[in-house]
Amino acid sequence: MMRRSEFDREISRIAIPALGTLVADPVVSLVDTAFVGRIGVPELGALAVATAAFGVAFFLFNFLSYGVTPYVANAHAAGDTQRASQLIIAGLFAAVALGVASSAILIAGVGPILDLMGATADVVVPASTYLEIRALALPALLIVLVGHGAFRGYQDTKTPLWVSIGISVVNLVLDPLLIYGLDWGIAGAAWATVIAQWVGAGAFLWLLLVRNREDLGIERVRPTRRDFGKLFGAGWALIVRTAALVLAFTMATAVAARLGTVVVAAHQVAFQL
Repeated sequence: MMRRSEFDREISRIAIPALGTLVADPVVSLVDTAFVGRIGVPELGALAVATAAFGVAFFLFNFLSYGVTPYVANAHAAGDTQRASQLIIAGLFAAVALGVASSAILIAGVGPILDLMGATADVVVPASTYLEIRALALPALLIVLVGHGAFRGYQDTKTPLWVSIGISVVNLVLDPLLIYGLDWGIAGAAWATVIAQWVGAGAFLWLLLVRNREDLGIERVRPTRRDFGKLFGAGWALIVRTAALVLAFTMATAVAARLGTVVVAAHQVAFQL
């Protein structure tokens, strides 16, 4: 029989909202799949290929979230607000820089990327449209990752949960409006996601740097090279681990794409479920 610990309540307070966030985050892709699937099979296949390509860039920089959390937590526990502030600001700077660079690479290389993914002729045009627009969300997405990591470092998992729910709700409202109401098709799905992610990024920036700045003790400081070094140093193991995982998923989508539009469309539905 398991004995109850004095820390059970504290663990539950942190873990349950964090679990809710893990559930809420994939809802955006699931909603996109549901709405785009009603446009047509080529569009659904295009969504699968473009999402897989976009996912590589996103997951490779996932370390921004998990790298920020322990350093902020250690600094916060030690009462070193300046150190915590420097690490958060360093994370935000890195998110913007990596996001802009990755976005530019995705947009410039959309043709070769889709060729590498094995996109068929009827999928290439809608996939290009979706990926070029969706790439604009990368800086916002990485800012959101840093926001998640920062608040977890302060042992606050409820705030990221509410932001994740907000992102999902914005996307859920905009998807039918832009896809069907304005007849933008798959481009509408991409714009809905871009807007939702930037709303989430704006929310985290406002919460960290304005609304909760004094409560969290976040100071207006300049990060040092050491801060960036610690952030990226902690991320290498995660990058290798994530790259291996994402490579498997991406290869599965690429194989499905080479088998035909219907197959890759079915793969997208099954993967989201």
